[in-house]
Amino acid sequence: MAQQKKTTTKKKPAAKTTAKTKTAAPKQAPKQVEPKSTAVDYFHAFSKSRFFKPVVAVLIVLVVIGLDLLISWNKYDRFFKILGIEILITAVILVLKLALTSNKPDTKVNKDNEEYAP
Repeated sequence: MAQQKKTTTKKKPAAKTTAKTKTAAPKQAPKQVEPKSTAVDYFHAFSKSRFFKPVVAVLIVLVVIGLDLLISWNKYDRFFKILGIEILITAVILVLKLALTSNKPDTKVNKDNEEYAP
């Protein structure tokens, strides 16, 4: 008997689709490393706050009083003389500063209403 040829038709591959059947995990952004804060950063932030000037003024007064105590060697009459002289010098400097800066005009005359306007 003669053998017959088997003819098979090849199936065409299915068209590739763009949608994936499996959902891939979303890509995570690389972790950003936060810069470390230093004492200089905190001091800079504090120097821009409204509490900076009063705190510095108190610290300066405490340092001056401490230096006066060290200079006077616990002789209180000498301590109060030194402190009194420092207070007088500071008062004179403040009065001179106020006198020299008060020459600037703070108000302008409004010519329409003839009133002082700030």
